[in-house]
Amino acid sequence: MLVGKGPSLGSTPSTLPSTAAPSLGGGPSELPKNWQSYSAAISMCSGIFTQAIHHPLYTLKTHRQSPGFHWRTFVGMTFKNPVRFLYKGILPRTMGVMPERVLGLQTWLVACRFLVHAQGKASLTTWLPASIAAGIGAAIVGTPTELFMIQSQIHGLSFREVLTKGGISVVFRGLCPTSLRSCSFCAVFYCTREAAVLRHERELGRPCSDSRRFGVGLVSGMLAAAVATPFDVVKTRIQCVHPEERPPRGVFDTMKNIIRQEGPWRLFRGLGPRLLFLPSTMSMGYVLQEKLETALLWRLMNS
Repeated sequence: MLVGKGPSLGSTPSTLPSTAAPSLGGGPSELPKNWQSYSAAISMCSGIFTQAIHHPLYTLKTHRQSPGFHWRTFVGMTFKNPVRFLYKGILPRTMGVMPERVLGLQTWLVACRFLVHAQGKASLTTWLPASIAAGIGAAIVGTPTELFMIQSQIHGLSFREVLTKGGISVVFRGLCPTSLRSCSFCAVFYCTREAAVLRHERELGRPCSDSRRFGVGLVSGMLAAAVATPFDVVKTRIQCVHPEERPPRGVFDTMKNIIRQEGPWRLFRGLGPRLLFLPSTMSMGYVLQEKLETALLWRLMNS
């Protein structure tokens, strides 16, 4: 349920996901005209804001997961030109975050509303398929933008150089591990967060506060980040290969090679930065989505 300051507009915690904007009568057809477009615009804004804050941690994560990483080299490059180095690749990633957040979050909202109204209640059977659909949607858009970001961070290649050297086929390199990562992350994050918020609201009989929603999102995001990290490592290993070179073949074959050659814990390399930026990014974006939708909804309904 999207909660704002003021009375509820008709939805209940048991019928709608926590970010679904309520309507006067509780049904999605009674939302203001063009509401989905407004909600999509809010998703883009929250995505840009959170990406700008957390991008240096994306850079650290990429280098940590790449072969041949050395802390001395990374720290030296950071001190040499901190802004240029830590924010390298932010343009393609920021441009990709907008449609990725729209497609991912809006897929979650629309699918969840549909399943909740079809089944009459919110439960794991509604959250799980909706979260997997959100993960697939985010992966389709996120794969090329993350590839361009990683190529810029590792090899210093521009968008045009990546396409010139690798061709159009390189754009979706790493789609499979990206999909597995996004689906596993979204399934754990959305399901645990919604279950925790729903349980809190049922036990206390009142809407969950923003601070508690943010805290629940952090915990859910940490758990989801840990579960999805092995797929993220494989994705980075595939996407950091130079466009003119042949990348590793197969997600699980790549995992086996990493385990055999470097040890099983290498699959969790970069977990530290992911635990720092992913939970706060998702939780912050989720809370921003709720608050901005609430404020906009009240403004539209009272104008």
